This record gives sequence, structure tokens and C-alpha cells, in this order.
Amino acid sequence: MQHSNTSRAIGTVVTEANHVIGAMPINTSGLFGPNFTRATLSAQEFINSWPATYGCCSMPPVHQEKTSMDSSRWLVLLGVFGVYASFGVLTTSTAALVPSIRTDLDLSRGQMGLALGAWQLGFIVAAIQAGRLIDRIGLRRALCVSSAVMVGSVVLRAAAQDFATLFISVGLLGFGAPLVAIGAPKTVSMLFEGAERRRAVGLYQMAPAVGGAVALSTANGPVSALLAGSWRSISLFYAIVGAVAALGWWLSSDGLEAVDEEEPDRQHPGELLKLPIVRVCLLLATVGFMFSHGIGQWLVDLLADEGRTASTAGYLAAIGSLFGIVITGVVPPLATPRRRVGVLAAALLIGAFGTASLTIDGAEVIVAIAASSGARVVIMPIAMLMLMDHSDVGPKNMAVAAGLFLTAAQIGGFIGPYITGSLADSSGSFDRPMTLWAAVMAGVAVFVLLVLPRVTRTDPSSKATRREALRRTQ
Repeated sequence: MQHSNTSRAIGTVVTEANHVIGAMPINTSGLFGPNFTRATLSAQEFINSWPATYGCCSMPPVHQEKTSMDSSRWLVLLGVFGVYASFGVLTTSTAALVPSIRTDLDLSRGQMGLALGAWQLGFIVAAIQAGRLIDRIGLRRALCVSSAVMVGSVVLRAAAQDFATLFISVGLLGFGAPLVAIGAPKTVSMLFEGAERRRAVGLYQMAPAVGGAVALSTANGPVSALLAGSWRSISLFYAIVGAVAALGWWLSSDGLEAVDEEEPDRQHPGELLKLPIVRVCLLLATVGFMFSHGIGQWLVDLLADEGRTASTAGYLAAIGSLFGIVITGVVPPLATPRRRVGVLAAALLIGAFGTASLTIDGAEVIVAIAASSGARVVIMPIAMLMLMDHSDVGPKNMAVAAGLFLTAAQIGGFIGPYITGSLADSSGSFDRPMTLWAAVMAGVAVFVLLVLPRVTRTDPSSKATRREALRRTQ
């Protein structure tokens, strides 16, 4: 017993000492000599191999943060991607089927617009409680519940007979969507760190856009041809796609429950809202979705308003969507903590230029569309990375933090299209709303440059941890 206690004490000292050394913003090898780091690593290897070598006592291995999911975490991410992509398929398929649904149910444009936005209202209501539910039942079951609710929503949509039943069925999807929208970043924060985390964020953020692109390209194409153009049958087909995605998640996430068992330190949203980094990220989420929805949902009409045909406007808008998917996969891995402020500010300024130029004629509008679309999709993943990497949030509180984040985002997403439409109606063109969004983007870029460096530099929890580790080693 004495040997065991001694070995555990040695292991604790070496672990804490290495945490302190790793956190020091100096060149340790230059200060203590070129062999200092190698000596520390040798001490780790010595302690970890103690039982096998000496057989006298057991010692807890150093740095056991690595989980049993290390070998399969990318497979788990693929399962998350599938469920999140199915969310994109199920939501976008409604928009893709608007002409058929309107004709069959005899709906006005206003009624159809309300039905299309019903899921966002459900999302806002359910998002914060969804984070708590994930902490209570675990990620694996939560994403299955999410898929079940979303698939059920689409099945009910296929049976809709009027505006009321369509609105309710689409709104139900919003109660299932937060579980995957929050569960995805929590999964990534638990299983990935550093550069791998940045790549994983870029991949999972692409999923809804990829799913939406699949729905737009197939709903009125091969799937419609296969099912004789029946919007009800097409809806059921996409419900089956969602169910298959849920099965894939269940199979790929085997063993995840063993990792997802640590109790959160701070579950109450009010406590998280006291953190400056959380408040700043919520602001970025709100304006990010205001830009994304306020510009993106009106882009086809904007381009057609400049004299283009509907098909040409749709094609140009699709180019922007594809460019956004590419940017979502490329930029987050490059957004290291040191680069995030610069990357975000530069993206916003480029987006301001592109947005202000959306109403121009000629082929140059493609550049404007690419600049505006690329900038809009950068805001959300970088803000989410800042939440994940902050020590007072991290994996333990990611579910609640993501609930707050996405609630703020959906509020912006609901307000943005209304602002654009109102200004376009009052002015008779899209010049005024696009000028407004460009000015707001530029203003947010200045805010990022002035405020974000100070907020991201403040991490009191990690500083306290380092001081305590240093005290223990003295």
C-alpha cells in the first residue's frame, strides 16, 4: 500500500509539472537546457512502464485524457455527419417541393412562407432544454431521438391536408433538430483536440449544406422521376434517408457512452452567460445567421430582380452554396487560436465588399456571390471553436453552451430575412438592404479586431489550474 501511494504521488507530481511546463509561453528547452523536455518525457515513460518493469505496485498512467475512442473517433464523426446531413435533407426538401405543396394544399405564398419557417420557431423554443437533455441521456441516445423526431415530422408532412397540419408537422422538426445541432459540437469537443478539432468542426459544419444540396438537386430530378412526381412520396423517401442515417449513427457510436459520462461543471445557462467569451460568441452567432439567412434566403429573388431568368438566378445562387461548402471545409483547420481574429475580420471585410456588390450586372456578380457566401459561412465555425477551446466551457459544458449559441443564431436567422424583405419593399429594390448588411459586416469586423483579442486572452480557469499545479510541484 505504501508503494502504491508513493507511486501515485510521483505520477501526480509529474503530470502536474508537465501541465505547467506545457502551458508556459516560453521556450523551455532554451531556458533549462536542450535535454529538459526529453528528460520530462523519459520520466513519463518511466512512470507509465513502472508496473511492467518492477511488478511491485500499480501506478496510474500519465495523461489518461486519451480515450478508448481514439481509434474510431473519425467513424463517430462520420455518423454525426450523416445525421446532421439528413437534417439538411429534411429541412431543404420542403423548400424544394414548394410548388407542388402549394398547388396540392391550395396555399398562398404567405402561408407557405410561415410553414417554411415553422421549424425555426420550434428550434428556438427547444434549443436550451435540448442541451440539458443531452447531458442527461447521453449523446448516443440523444441523436437517435433527434432523428426519430425529424423523421416523424417528415412523415406527418407527407400526410398534411391543409395549412394547419403542414405548419405543425414542419414545426415538429424544430424540436428534434437542436439535439443534433448541439450534439455535433459536443461530440467534436470530447473526441478531438488542436488541429484535429479544427478539421472536425469544418467537416461537421459542412453537413447541413451538403444535405441541402442533395435535396435541391434530387427532389425535382431523379427522386421525382422515380416516384412519379408525388411530393408526398418524395417526402417519405427522404424520411427513409433520415432513418438510415440514424442507424448509421447508432452503429458508428458504439462505445461513445463510456466517454460521455463526466458530469458538467456548470449546467445553468445563467452561469455560462457571465463569461465574456460566451457573450461575444452569442453576438457572433446572432449576426452570423442574420447575414446568412437575411442574404441567402433572398439571393435568388435578388438576382432575378436584376433582370436574370429564374433558372439563371438559381444557378448563380447554387454557385454561392457550393463555394460556401468548400470554404467551410477549408477555413476552420487554418483558424488556429492565434489566427482566428485576423481570419474572422478579413472574412467579414471581404464579405462586406461582396455583399455591397451583389446588385451589380455582368459576370462580375459571380465574384461578389463567392465573396459574400464564403464570408457568411466562416463566422459560425470559428465562433464555435472559440467556445470549445475555452477552459470554462470545453467538453463538459458544450451542450448547454451550444444550446445558447444556436438559440441566438436562430433568432438572428428569423430576423434577418424580415429586415431584408421590409427594406426591399419600402425602397423598391435590394440596394438598400444589401448596403445595410455590408455596413453591419464592416462594423462587426472592427468589433472583432478591438474586442475579441482581449476576450480570448482571458481564461481565468486555466490560469488557476496552472498556479495550483505549480504549487503542488514546489
